[in-house]
Amino acid sequence: MKKIIILTVLAAAVFTSCQNNDPISDPNSSNNLSIGKIEMKVYPDKNNNVFFYAMTQKITIDWGDGTIDNLTPNGVGKSYSHVYSNQNLQTVKVNTENMTGDVSAVVNSGGTISTTYHFGFEMMAGLQEIEFGNCLELKVIECRGNQLTALDVSKCTALIYLDCSYNQLSASALNALFNSLPTRKSEDEATISIFENPGSPTCDKTIATKKGWWAVY
Repeated sequence: MKKIIILTVLAAAVFTSCQNNDPISDPNSSNNLSIGKIEMKVYPDKNNNVFFYAMTQKITIDWGDGTIDNLTPNGVGKSYSHVYSNQNLQTVKVNTENMTGDVSAVVNSGGTISTTYHFGFEMMAGLQEIEFGNCLELKVIECRGNQLTALDVSKCTALIYLDCSYNQLSASALNALFNSLPTRKSEDEATISIFENPGSPTCDKTIATKKGWWAVY
């Protein structure tokens, strides 16, 4: 039996192996971001700080207040942060190259199996909206514990794990999210967690299960 560990980190959105190339047209998505680009609307914390973790070869961060960081971590996971002058809503634009991350099953000493998540991108609390370009190897997204009212994963054709628990997703927003999920095979063990959203009790989870997803709620 598969055992799912619900992670305690807040507001994580995880992206794997995104490449910097020209935009790819996708009729199911309205955004026009090119490959490897992520755009977020986020409120700074009580210390006016926004921070996230990324494991990538190269990264450019436009913090939205005139500060731009260009870094080459060469695949080493690092935390990135920025302090603003206030707690107003900010738009952060991230451009990545060769972002990594994966999901793996681990057999423990007692013979039990648990699931381990190797984050390529982790966004911390305060996230309001997130939009990303085609990430053809994107496998894991976590946007848990935020105030998201809509989420479209139609460009994430390799996605196998999504946690959007503890947000503000209505039943219609969750149904739209289910419709945007890629179709998966049973061996993919694709999982979507939707705990504690306003629409969790009344959304149509069969939309997800018919596409090969195990809905946790």
